[in-house]
Amino acid sequence: MAVDNIYKKLEEIGEEITNQMKAIIQSSGGRGIASGNLMKSITYDVYVEGGVWNLVIEYADYGKFVDRGRNPGRFPPKKDIERWVALKGLPNSAVWPIMVKIARGGFYSKKMGVLRLGAKSRSVYTPVKGLHFTSPLETNLDLRKLSEEIGVAFRDAIQSEVEEFIKKEMK
Repeated sequence: MAVDNIYKKLEEIGEEITNQMKAIIQSSGGRGIASGNLMKSITYDVYVEGGVWNLVIEYADYGKFVDRGRNPGRFPPKKDIERWVALKGLPNSAVWPIMVKIARGGFYSKKMGVLRLGAKSRSVYTPVKGLHFTSPLETNLDLRKLSEEIGVAFRDAIQSEVEEFIKKEMK
């Protein structure tokens, strides 16, 4: 079967999802970017294994903390905080206070919103756990939409195979 259409559709979906993930990190106002390695690590791969099509989105392991934040209760790895402090240009003396703050209160980013009070409005910050840069995975994996798109790709692949078979038989 001509599977180019299926492969291309999965490639398009992988490209769209990873681009959206990177855009969310870039729009975080620098909160999600220290070295840039997380954005560089966001990749996708399309492959077939055992007759099953796979679209895999991968990113650096620490991305789960940037994405969903960190609950209080334990100290973060000291080496990671030292590296982050150095990348941000902060003094090394900031390592311990940052570790204590994270252990006590977790890691929360701030989401800006507008509070409207009659004719007046003011900006407010709401603590939000993490940046949620993986949300495109959740929104793009609407199974009905995905199955429709893959179904169309399969239909096109089967149609082109039938057309090729008929052309060969007609010769």
